[in-house]
Amino acid sequence: MLDTIAPPCLSSIVSARQKKHMPSRFDPPTGPQPDPEYVPSHKPIDGSKRYDVYCAHQGSPFIVYRNMKIKGATPLLAKDEGFSRIGDFVELESATGQHVYVTRFSVLALCEHGIPFPGEFVPPK
Repeated sequence: MLDTIAPPCLSSIVSARQKKHMPSRFDPPTGPQPDPEYVPSHKPIDGSKRYDVYCAHQGSPFIVYRNMKIKGATPLLAKDEGFSRIGDFVELESATGQHVYVTRFSVLALCEHGIPFPGEFVPPK
């Protein structure tokens, strides 16, 4: 309605005012903000280093495999067999070359070898 009342020289100013407000970086955001993209802050485990591997096995106390290299994960049986649900085992190699395979779900914590474990073991009540 103001366009018809305003003289032609002011019509551009009036139409600019009727347009949507241009957002400013100083205006607070309105509406939901998109979730930030997840960027992991950690690097993969270095396979060339040696670790103390803390494991828990059913019905037994904690086991610590000291000074071990993590070689990889390997399935117990071929994946195409019906037993593929058993899961993968983590292959550990000791300083003397012995290999130990532990279930993937038994590994609780890793620390670089020689560094004190930063956590505290609390026995169940």
